[in-house]
Amino acid sequence: MKFQNSVNGYEETRSVPWLWALLFGPLYFMAIGRWSSAFFWIIVAVIMGFLLGPLAMPGWIILDLWYAIFAGSIVRRSYLSRGWYEI
Repeated sequence: MKFQNSVNGYEETRSVPWLWALLFGPLYFMAIGRWSSAFFWIIVAVIMGFLLGPLAMPGWIILDLWYAIFAGSIVRRSYLSRGWYEI
């Protein structure tokens, strides 16, 4: 995915966001400035940990896979909502 800033023409490329989200989890979203997604991920993981204890691991894996599947649309929506264009 390639995006261009509508104000100054700056371009950014985000390749395989699903892979980076799968490998690095919320750290990937922090690195690209998508703080709300990262904090939501962390909060849900902590709540699952408190509620389920050691049984939370399958839930964390499902959460990680869910974010990896939707990482592309999260990144795209983030750029488009800030006024960037997809090229």
